[in-house]
Parts: sequence; C-alpha cells; structure tokens
Amino acid sequence: MRSKLFELVRTTAATVRSQPWLAAAIPGSLEQLLRQRLFTAEYILHLAHKTKAVTDSPPPESYYPSVSPWRIGIVHDLFYNHESYIAACRELKVAYKTVDLFASDWIQQVREARCDAFVAWPSECLSEWKRMYDERLKLINQEMGILIYPPVNALWLYGSKQRMHSWLEIHGFPHAKTLVFYLKDEALAFLEKAVFPMVLKLDIGAAANGVWVVKSKREAVKMVLQVFEKGLAGKRWDIRARQWRYILMQEFVPNLREWRMIRVGESYFGHEKGQLGDFHSGSGKVGWFAPPPAALDLLHQVTETGGFRSMAMDLFQTADGRFLINELQSVFGAVDTAQMYIDGVPGRYQRINGEFVFEEGRFCGNACCNLRVEDLLNILESTSLKKGQGAI
Repeated sequence: MRSKLFELVRTTAATVRSQPWLAAAIPGSLEQLLRQRLFTAEYILHLAHKTKAVTDSPPPESYYPSVSPWRIGIVHDLFYNHESYIAACRELKVAYKTVDLFASDWIQQVREARCDAFVAWPSECLSEWKRMYDERLKLINQEMGILIYPPVNALWLYGSKQRMHSWLEIHGFPHAKTLVFYLKDEALAFLEKAVFPMVLKLDIGAAANGVWVVKSKREAVKMVLQVFEKGLAGKRWDIRARQWRYILMQEFVPNLREWRMIRVGESYFGHEKGQLGDFHSGSGKVGWFAPPPAALDLLHQVTETGGFRSMAMDLFQTADGRFLINELQSVFGAVDTAQMYIDGVPGRYQRINGEFVFEEGRFCGNACCNLRVEDLLNILESTSLKKGQGAI
C-alpha cells in the first residue's frame, strides 16, 4: 500500500514540475501540508530504490583474483553511492568487501571484513545519519587503527556548513562572510543592522536544499523565529528533519561566477557551474572553460593545509575579481567522465615543480571513485614501504 502511495506521489510531482502554471496555482499552505504528510525520508529512499531497480546490484565482495595485495572495505550507502566504489574496484581488479555501518553488528562486520582500509561516501540528508557516520568512521580509524578514505577530518567537514565555515575562518581562507547564531536574541539583533538580500542556510543540505535568499528583514525575522521556536526543514526534505535553535546567515554576493574546483590525489580539475534561478548548486548547468590559475592555486593551498586527498571546492568569483570559497565537499559525483575540458579537449592538471601541467584524457570514471581508489592504493603502498624501512 505504501509503495503504491509513493508511486502516486512521484507521478503527481513529475506532472507538477512539467507544468509550471500548475505549481504556481497550488497554495503555499496546501504545498506545506502535502510535504508534511507525503514528502518523507521513506519517500526519498523509495525514489532511490526505484531508480536503482533498473540495474543489477554488484556482488558485495570480490570473487576474482586481485592484481593488488590490498583489500578495500566499502561502506554501504542507502542511496547506492557505494556502488561507484565497487565499480572502481572491479575495473582496477582490487579485492573489496562491503560493510553496513547502519547495522547493529557493524563492529563485527568491520572486524570480519579484514580490510586494509575503508572508503566511504556518507549520505548527508539527516543530521542523525551524519552523526552516526562521523562517530563510527572515527572509531574505525582512531580506535581500530584502520585507514579511512577520504580521511576522517575531511568527512567530518562534509555536509556541515557551519563546520566548513569555521575551518575556513580559522585558517584564514577567503569565503563569503558567514555567522552561526545559537542565541535567538543575538540573531534578531543582527537582523536589525543587516544588509538585504542575504542568505539563510541550514547546516545540512545539498543542491541548495536548505538555502534561502532572503530579500527583507521581515522575511528573515520570520525564519529566525521559526528555527528557534519550532524548527526549520529544508525545502525538499522530510518536515520532521527540522534544524532547531541555530541558523547560518551569509552575505549575499551579487553578479558572481561560480567554479567547481576538484582535487583527487595529484589530479586537479575545474569547470564553471551555471546558474538556475538564485542558485548555482544543483543547476546541472556546466561551462567547460579553463579555470583561472588563481583558483587552482587556492585549491592547492586549501587541500595541502587540510591534508585533503579528495575535495571539491565551490568557488565564487566576484565582479571585482575576488575569489570566495562557498563549499567544501570531500565526496562528490561527476557530471562527465572528464571534469575539465581545455579548448574542447578532456583532461586534468598535475602539479609538477610548482606548475600546473595539462594531461589529456578522461580520468573521472565512476564518479571519480577510480581516482580515489588509485590514490588510496598509493597511500597504502607508501605507508607499507615506510613501515618496512623503519623495521630495518
């Protein structure tokens, strides 16, 4: 019965999206009621399963001889992001085993997997899931002594806007000025002097979900009271997943371009993110232009400072030429098997003797997971050699 209801909601939503006049005709109160009753975490998972149903599931562990001496653990993901890691391991002929950190016996699974390292792509939709991943990945790494990729410190930032902005502030990297308010009176006092429009954000939310461009003090005050008194949920997520008693406020940067800058291992990429409405994130539009050298330099500085081996950096370029970091994401997909084109030629940059050197090719297979697995294997090999040298 629930599955049939979800299918009705899915087809109805698709019809509304295809007819803008119909969406405009739905009263806001009715839309809120429908979302509260129907647009749930269970529904989102149903959509993921529905999409997945058209393809076969890969085996949960390798059943073929590996060309590598290492065995990689793959953390299972509810939205099937882990399957990109499986595909990468299969193409690279690396032994692997999946584990489920949601399960009550997760510690036993990790132990019995007998893996040299684990790769993870955590779901970031719910704060409860975020907390679970942060806690259990940290325990695997720090208490069980097993390498995690991307590193735990990078995954700790992933999906949390307040953590990311605090990290940028501490290290002095340029970013759109962002304040996090845990006191209602302080937030309301700030709005008395604030410049509008401004951006209000929830801590967790991808593709501009949980982000609002607020054009007046009245609108901002209403949202602040909502978050401190009842809680506030993202625009396309379960109404029960409210953020309560804290809010992020960010300066609005007009007339900007946005770049997606990527580093995985020693590979660097960049392309322009197109805009849809008020937002670049989630627009699906891409400009295949060579990224500015200053953007590549900033990406290198950020990743070297944090020790980040897998990182996407969304970078605002203002009308006066300044660069401001808007997002850091340690795991991310790929709109193309090449995340960069220079004059129509796919490829990557590698940093050689302090200079970025272009290499032609398509390097971003399986949502960049091929590069991640290759980088992890290099880390394991390097660590093994260092241990061997120390034992001599």
